[in-house]
Amino acid sequence: MSRALKILHLSDLHIPKEFINDRDFKTVKVNLLKDIEQQKKKYGKMDVAVFTGDFVDKGNVELFKEDMYTFISEVLDTAGIPKENVVFVPGNHDAKRPEGMVYEEIQKVRENCEVTNNKDDVGYMCKRFQPFVDFCMQFSESTIECDKSYGITDISLDDNEVYRFIRINSALATYDKNDYNNLFVTKVQLDDILRQMDDRIKPRITFLVMHHPMDWFTYEERVLLEEYIADETKFNVDIILNGHIHNGQVSLKSDLDTNIITLVSGVGYSRIKRKTSIYPDSYRYAVYCVEPDENKLIGALRISNQKKGFGPDTTLYKKINNDGVLTIPLKVDYGLSTRQLSIPMSTKVIVSDELLKTLDSVIVQLWKFEQQIKKDIDNIARKKGKKEQKVTQEDKINVFLFNLCCAFRTVFFPDVSSRDVRVHVRHYIPSIDTHRVVMSLYGDKTKSGPVTDMKWGDKNNLIYYSYIEKRTLLASINPDKTFHTTDSRWDEFLSLAVTYDGYKKNEIPAMSFGISFDWDNMEADEILQIMNILYCLSYVGLEHVMENVIEYASNKLKFKDYFNKIGASCIIQI
Repeated sequence: MSRALKILHLSDLHIPKEFINDRDFKTVKVNLLKDIEQQKKKYGKMDVAVFTGDFVDKGNVELFKEDMYTFISEVLDTAGIPKENVVFVPGNHDAKRPEGMVYEEIQKVRENCEVTNNKDDVGYMCKRFQPFVDFCMQFSESTIECDKSYGITDISLDDNEVYRFIRINSALATYDKNDYNNLFVTKVQLDDILRQMDDRIKPRITFLVMHHPMDWFTYEERVLLEEYIADETKFNVDIILNGHIHNGQVSLKSDLDTNIITLVSGVGYSRIKRKTSIYPDSYRYAVYCVEPDENKLIGALRISNQKKGFGPDTTLYKKINNDGVLTIPLKVDYGLSTRQLSIPMSTKVIVSDELLKTLDSVIVQLWKFEQQIKKDIDNIARKKGKKEQKVTQEDKINVFLFNLCCAFRTVFFPDVSSRDVRVHVRHYIPSIDTHRVVMSLYGDKTKSGPVTDMKWGDKNNLIYYSYIEKRTLLASINPDKTFHTTDSRWDEFLSLAVTYDGYKKNEIPAMSFGISFDWDNMEADEILQIMNILYCLSYVGLEHVMENVIEYASNKLKFKDYFNKIGASCIIQI
């Protein structure tokens, strides 16, 4: 039986040169060590220390010599952790900050679309982290693999269980500004790490350790890294440890295929007061007890108070205990395989092996769709445009609706020709008591005709019944709820009604979402595949995901009152 693995997680120390002899900094350091001692008394001697980057501030890499060595040694001695059980990864502040031509070269590298396959570019970017690498080599006394700013650290406990820590340099392409959504993890780095892995070792738990959260990478790089993280033949990660954003977030991504916990910590001082003093409320660290046999992770989140002493962090989550301790499962047991699921659709639906296999895929795709759209919304909300081309609220909402329709089609139906499918969004117009189209994407305008207005008072369409029954409806298995006809002759369509905060009035849904298909140009097996996806979407709660997305967009893009001002359709043909 395995014993618990106890991890001390610190990040974003941001030790700047001018604060080494600062009285406040020394006070915080003393209180941090005292609190680590108290946690050791509570949980026992700790096994591993993980530092997720930004050891120094603003590239003051000379601190990687004596000052940093002394500080981290004190932390490890207090926690009872041997030097060989320390895991380091660099952050963006740990890179040398050259000026002039070197920064211009880095910018060129970031603009090079082939960067993820270019070893010379990756090697060039790695050189900036040489002081960090030298420090790791010196500190570990070459007992762990630290000859690069990334790699593998396998740690064995006294019960011979091995825990793997995959060290990622997420700051390779940092440019000191405009890093968000612009960083590269690089395929060169990922494949190099993959080659370092000893396939003979079967780790009990695999951690991925890097400075930046996932959303700091470009979309393409994020997809690449997520593939390596989830693939059982590659990294097969269980837990991700991050820093950079200076807080103590805990999140769990779980579906039928993967369970990944993400833990974020950050000791770093406040950016608001960084020029004048240390802001004690921003100091955080964490202790984790990982218990594989009990299928749980216990996290003790710690935060400094106004007197620079440390106590439980209860500021991040409403449901956290008063002692700042949370418990989450390492793996979520759904309890049922897809074959055991009871699908209350219709007697017309044959629950085949192919349908059950599709259900697994749709659940994963639905999560990816929601995450992709929320990232798009964040990017749209930040756009301002140039003075002469100001981005208006209407522009942002139209781009969001366009991206929503495009993403839904490409995520769930990537192989269907645009001439055979139409995706559309309607919004309720109170002045005419009608849901009218505000975005529609389709390939053959002459075939499809206009998107029909849906009069709410008529109560004779899928939008009405979707809102009343609070579920997604498919026309073919709900013929008693489908009365409207058009000249477009679509063979199948799915509808759902959603609303958002600020539009909770008159018991009328704010918006509806729909997708329609024309079978004329399709083979029977293609139609069956599409129908299986539609059956699953109508079962797994698409309406809840879509409402979450619309609510998120409403808050970010300020939907309220906007749609009441427009009465015309906004049709886009692609």
